[in-house]
Amino acid sequence: MVDRGHGAPSNAGVGVLNSGILVINPSKSTYTEINSALADAERISAYGFPDQELLSDVFVDRWVPLPYVYNALKTIRWDDVHGAIWRDEEARVVHYIFAKRPWHVDVPSV
Repeated sequence: MVDRGHGAPSNAGVGVLNSGILVINPSKSTYTEINSALADAERISAYGFPDQELLSDVFVDRWVPLPYVYNALKTIRWDDVHGAIWRDEEARVVHYIFAKRPWHVDVPSV
């Protein structure tokens, strides 16, 4: 299903996929598998981030994280949090989770 020769190292995350950037083209059987998981109301109601947790459950051991530069979390850019790993010049996709999006910022008129 995936080429495990690419992606972030196995210790790069917390074991839950981040659906901030995601490419999925499920087969009919995989689509059915996802829908079956969605039908479990008790399971779904326990999720804090339903999309990510559902997909993590359905695709356990069947997904590969992208390298950090393709899902750089804006909220960890602060120097005192993850300054050692964030490099503006390396980030290719910025994920604005829990951060003000640039298109929501008021820009003063000139």
